[in-house]
Parts: sequence; C-alpha cells; structure tokens
Amino acid sequence: MYNDYVKKKQEELPSREEVKQEMLDYLDEKYGEEFECATIEYKSWSQSGMEQMEAYPKGSNPNYNFVLNRKTNEDGSATYEDGYIGYLMKEKYAELLEPIVKKYFPVSDVGIGFGKRYTYPESFTKEMSFEEFQEYAAKKHRVGVGVYIAAESEEEVSKQIQSLETELRDLLPIGDFSVTGYTEKAYQTYIADDFYNTKETGRSYTLKGMTFEYSEDWGEIDFNYQYESEE
Repeated sequence: MYNDYVKKKQEELPSREEVKQEMLDYLDEKYGEEFECATIEYKSWSQSGMEQMEAYPKGSNPNYNFVLNRKTNEDGSATYEDGYIGYLMKEKYAELLEPIVKKYFPVSDVGIGFGKRYTYPESFTKEMSFEEFQEYAAKKHRVGVGVYIAAESEEEVSKQIQSLETELRDLLPIGDFSVTGYTEKAYQTYIADDFYNTKETGRSYTLKGMTFEYSEDWGEIDFNYQYESEE
C-alpha cells in the first residue's frame, strides 16, 4: 500500500527537468528576456520544499548570477522570489561609488556589490528607479565596497582610507568596506594584469603579495521593515 502511495505521489509531481524549465519560464515571462541556469538545487520529492536556481541573462557571464527560489505550496502550486533587480542595480551602485573611490585611490581596482542570495518583493521590476531601490536597501540591504591598491603599509594610506570610509558611510546606511594592499609587483601581476583571470571567473583575488587588509562594516538590517507594496 505504501509503495503504491509513493508511486502515485511521484507520478503527480513534475520531473526535475520540468521544474527547471518552469523556473526559467517564470523569469522569461516576468522580465521579458531569456535566462539560463548556472546551477540548481532540488528538494526531496517526498515532501514539499524549495528549489533554488542560480540564473543569469542569456549570453552573459554565468559566473555572475542571481538566485531564484521556487517554493511549493500545499495545493501544489509554486511561489517564486528572485534577485534579478539586485543583479541589475549593482551596475548603478558602481556608477555612483567608483568615482568616489577613485578620488582617493586613482590607481585601484574596485569591487562593488552585494550577495547574490538577496531576493526582492514581487513588485520590483526593471523599470524601478535607482532612488527607489536605494530607499529599500537602506533598510534591507548591505552594500559592499572592496578596494585593491598598491601600498606597502596601511599607515601609508590611512588618511585616504578614513576619508573614503566617511564618505561611504554618508551614502550607504548599511555598508561593508575593505581596502587590501599589495606590493607594487603583486598589484601589477595579480590585480592590474589579473594573472589568474579572477574577474572572469568571479572568484576572490589571491592573497599573494598582500601587505595589509583593512575592513569595517556598519548599519543593521531591519528585519521588521515592510516595503510598502508588501504591506
């Protein structure tokens, strides 16, 4: 009897390939463009659960992606949440923050962004303004700024670091800031020339030749905050 029950439930459930295609179809329809799957994790078919996909726009670098969650409801329907708007907004943050970093460190490599596990309210669309997204991020989002430079010691650049941090704190209610120094040779080899092809693969830079690392974070996520469209 039990085996018959399990077999029946399995027959009612979509296959993994069907779930994967359904998730991609959801993104295609919501945003009006094509997406591809970088990775996907499936939950057990014997109970309700959640699938999680790392997706990216078709034709772009699969190493830079965002998360899409599919939650199965009791009635068998699915509820989705995704992070594509954050994926798009990273570029806006870069346009805002990179020129500020370059004022203090003209020769530097700058990484700006936030974790790809963030998801956003259903009402967030590609037409959303950067200013509106910033209001949401001020309550729910930590924005990271990583700076890589050639410097023999932290003391050598401490004034620039402190001035830059002050400016970033004024702009980012919830932030994460770091400066990593390298020898001149290491900076040229591993950062400027990107010896390990780090940017293309989306990995962290090597620590070879590192002379110091400074990091600070500030602000707290308001877990009780409700975006107006969610209320």
